Amino acid sequence: MLRCNSMIRAKIFVAALLCSLIAMSYTCRIYATERWDLLTIESIQCVKPAGGVDGWITDGLSALTGVAKVTKVVGLAIGEPTVAAIADEAAKGSSQAKEALEFLNGNFSGQDDLIVQVNGKRVLPTTGDYHAMNAGQTINPHIQVSFRDKVRISLIEYDSGSDNDDLGNVTIDSSWLKANDVHQWKQLIVLAPSSEDGSVYYITAKVDAGKGNPNSVPQWVKCGTAQCVACPQAQCAERDHSELDRDGDEEDLKDCPPGYTHFAYQKYPQFLVEDVYLRICRINQTEPPAVGQPNRIQAKGNAAKCFHKQEGGWANGNNIHLWDCSAGGEEMKTWVYDASTGYIKAQSDPSKCFHKQAGGWANGNNIHLWDCSAGGEEMKTWVYDANTGYIKARSNPSKCFHKQAGGWANGNNIHLWDCSAGGEEMKTWVIAQSTVKHPNRIQAKGNSAKCFHKQAGGWANGNNIHLWDCSAGGEEMKTWVYDASTGYIKAQSNPSKCFHKQAGGWANGNNIHLWDCSAGGEEMKTWVYDANTGYIKARSNPSKCFHKQAGGWANGNNIHLWDCSAGGEEMKTWVIAQ
Repeated sequence: MLRCNSMIRAKIFVAALLCSLIAMSYTCRIYATERWDLLTIESIQCVKPAGGVDGWITDGLSALTGVAKVTKVVGLAIGEPTVAAIADEAAKGSSQAKEALEFLNGNFSGQDDLIVQVNGKRVLPTTGDYHAMNAGQTINPHIQVSFRDKVRISLIEYDSGSDNDDLGNVTIDSSWLKANDVHQWKQLIVLAPSSEDGSVYYITAKVDAGKGNPNSVPQWVKCGTAQCVACPQAQCAERDHSELDRDGDEEDLKDCPPGYTHFAYQKYPQFLVEDVYLRICRINQTEPPAVGQPNRIQAKGNAAKCFHKQEGGWANGNNIHLWDCSAGGEEMKTWVYDASTGYIKAQSDPSKCFHKQAGGWANGNNIHLWDCSAGGEEMKTWVYDANTGYIKARSNPSKCFHKQAGGWANGNNIHLWDCSAGGEEMKTWVIAQSTVKHPNRIQAKGNSAKCFHKQAGGWANGNNIHLWDCSAGGEEMKTWVYDASTGYIKAQSNPSKCFHKQAGGWANGNNIHLWDCSAGGEEMKTWVYDANTGYIKARSNPSKCFHKQAGGWANGNNIHLWDCSAGGEEMKTWVIAQ
């Protein structure tokens, strides 16, 4: 697409007016504790393309004929001050200026050759080099991408003659949503960062919390100055960089997308001039914490120190402070963090939760125990980030749990303070969840004494899956391996056997039994486990979940598919421990 300096002034003119009016085969390591959300880009509207002059500037003015007239107004239409003056005169009603704008608009562009990326992954177009977008045009692409916590939508203009241009981006933060929430962002504004491009777009998108499938999310991304691109190989090995603009100044390279961290710079030696670089980013790693005493909250900088309640008993107002992990009874120091609700509950008394002591967000607000049923959500909901170790206020992510004083003396109070303040040892923590007591078991969340068993010994196809006492039977009867990448749930003692639904279709009551992993279509045997909700869903139909057939906890209760929206939580929530 051709550019000329005379076009720049008009772009600035238009963007300034609009802004004043607006006034505003990938693989990745997946762990069961993650919540993946689903982004749907519902519409993209081109208010103003990067290359064109807005039609409304010229609308309603009388045109003169003859290109020669253009040179009389603009002096060959190329130098300073050029189009800024033309746009000004056109707005005042100059027919000659209108003629000049029409000439430039018709000869130098009028459409964007659009590429859409989400966290570096190209999602539009699915074929071809670009999608043509004109001023006023709206498309409804229904693009869906899975992500974790935050996602960046980037607009790129394809340029066959040089590196692609950055038309701007917008970031959506869904970390505050609860599992199964649906939220829509209407007409998010995307402005090009460079005055040479000057485009304006509106994007409408929604997020379904907990509905994402991480298996298509790239683990590696490579970034130049204008855009990032996804890499299919580890460390972006052999990834073509032809569409990326390299730079000699590392700080000029684009930041990693949300959910990714800087891994390394890739250096490209140059002859007689300075070397140039690209940035390589890696998806955030969220392995279960290396330090881990079950259901403790430990200091990341000193694993010997844990969150304790200050006093025995369960009176409201019991302070939370640091104390030796080895000291005190379990009821003093064991907690359960529920990522779906944001509550941090006392394991020994789940009616008590971590609350901030006072309303507002002043630094120094104490953390203590209070009834979970009391107070607004902003008083008691938290977000734990395993990558940073921060425990943030869900309603104000700029505030984090800090210890009050330096050092590691017992009795150091836990309170809220700015996340940006203080050293890492003041504010980083490890939450080790251990509600699961049996590796490779699938337990009932509402009754950890009950596990998934196969009904009969041996490995014949059709062996039913039902609930039975976790303490009963040999390991081959009750140990399973869930593979998030394939969606298969395999028998640990015989990996050729997988959980299948018994019949085709999606009628309620479809039995779950063992069958050969190699047999049947993917819709018969692939599942998604959501650790936040405890649901095990059909990957091909996420409205269907594993349910126990009957109420109560008698042995022999069958496992079958039923609507996820139906029944109490105790009927359909499970814990998978790998």
